[in-house]
Amino acid sequence: MFSVVIPCCNRLRELALVLAGFRAQDVRERFEVILVDNNGFETDIDALFRRYVDVLPLTLLRQPRLPHPRATSRARNRGLALARHEWIISLDADCIPPPDYLRRIREAIEPKAGQSLLIAGLRKFVCADGVSEDDLRRGCAALGSLPAVASPANYGRPVDRRHPEIEALAESPHPWAFMHSGNLIYRRDMALAIGGFDEAFDGVWGYEDIDFAHRAITAGGAIPAYLAGIECYHQDTGLDPATAAAEAAERFDKTGNSNWIRVCGRIPGYEQFKREQYRKLSPGIRL
Repeated sequence: MFSVVIPCCNRLRELALVLAGFRAQDVRERFEVILVDNNGFETDIDALFRRYVDVLPLTLLRQPRLPHPRATSRARNRGLALARHEWIISLDADCIPPPDYLRRIREAIEPKAGQSLLIAGLRKFVCADGVSEDDLRRGCAALGSLPAVASPANYGRPVDRRHPEIEALAESPHPWAFMHSGNLIYRRDMALAIGGFDEAFDGVWGYEDIDFAHRAITAGGAIPAYLAGIECYHQDTGLDPATAAAEAAERFDKTGNSNWIRVCGRIPGYEQFKREQYRKLSPGIRL
């Protein structure tokens, strides 16, 4: 039923916890996990793969040598091409699914059989330093009690910046603005019909998921939906302070981001909509 596509590049402890989370899923539905390695230099990904391939339906695909390891669109498209199931789950390599993750998605999809949904879930930004991989595999980790973190990946906020506006998704003039690929579910046939993710966005951070969602809704006929209760746990661990600061600076400065310029040129009205959102989010964001 589900093909989970996860681009990855190093940070193998975080990825191990993600795989442990899928090992603990409380479902009987068929699913698979496809890892697409974007030229990671940590060769232990092979050992990680061997550790889980016997307990998960797991595939590891290594990208050919890339000009830049930030090739998220290409990775998701490679996973989409390999996927065997009807529904694709795009997930980031640092986002742990709770044990009821797949079951909740299935319960939301089943009553709307035949509809092409584009489902967004939120992320909880947490410190996962004390999480045991073995506890996660057994479903014994208390994910809900992990301390919240003001994450660089969330503009320095502990609560997903899309909340609470995402709860009124049906009334939004730009529903694609809330569709982040770190926790996004869609039909495989729809994604193939619109050509998947646009690889012109690779090499720079962000907005490939907004472009994909816009095409999915306007050209692919997908129905945008927010599903509460499928929050995954974004691990704010494993980054040294310099890397975290660089990632935060990249998000706050849009002026040199070619993806921001590209997506604003493609979607009528999106730039003004996001400028207003960013203004409310932080005065430090440069546009």
